[in-house]
This record gives sequence, C-alpha cells and structure tokens, in this order.
Amino acid sequence: MNWHYYIALSSAVALSLPLILIIGLRLYTNKSFLALGVHYLLAFSYNLMTSGIIDSSVPWRRNLALSNNFLDVPLLIFFLLYFTSSWRLSKQFLTALAAYVVFEIITVIIAGFSVTATTIILG
Repeated sequence: MNWHYYIALSSAVALSLPLILIIGLRLYTNKSFLALGVHYLLAFSYNLMTSGIIDSSVPWRRNLALSNNFLDVPLLIFFLLYFTSSWRLSKQFLTALAAYVVFEIITVIIAGFSVTATTIILG
C-alpha cells in the first residue's frame, strides 16, 4: 500500500461523514438534504472506485465521473433552496436551476456525453 491509497481512503472517510449524518439524523426526509446526500453519495462512490477499493471497469468509472460532474451544480443549487427565507429568492434559485439544466442539456446535445461537455459546463 502506498500514500495514494491512504489519501484516497481518508478522502472516502471524509466524504462519508456528511452522508452518515444525513442518514443518521433522517435529514433525507427533506428534499434539499436528500439532494445533498445524493451529491455526497456520488462523490463517495466515485472516490472508492478511483482509489481501487471498489473494483469497477473503466467505462463505468468514466460514466460515473461524467454523471457526477453533470449533477454537481444542480444538486447543490437545489440544496441551497433550503436556506432561502423569501419566496422571491427561492423563485430566483429555481429559475437559475432550470436555466442551468437547460444549458447542460444543450451542451450535451452539441458536445455529447463527454469530458468536453463537462469542461464546458463546469467552466
């Protein structure tokens, strides 16, 4: 075992802590915390796959990485809705979320489900 393995393992443990809290405190009953839980679950599973703790094929890891990148911003915007107290700000967040998802769909149609599309979207 090398340093890469231990760093990946500590990263996986760090990513699992919020997930454990969301499940343990039953925060997943709130839609916003469910979105945050899905975000951490995707990142946690991808981390385990890239570190070699969970054996997976290269295409499966690639598709999970692309899905994780595509869902990253929409899930976090949806989570931020929990902290808005005004209807106006909630409406602005929902508009931004819808606009971002439309942008992602257009980008995937043009560039395909690829690393290029994630570069454009996350850029």
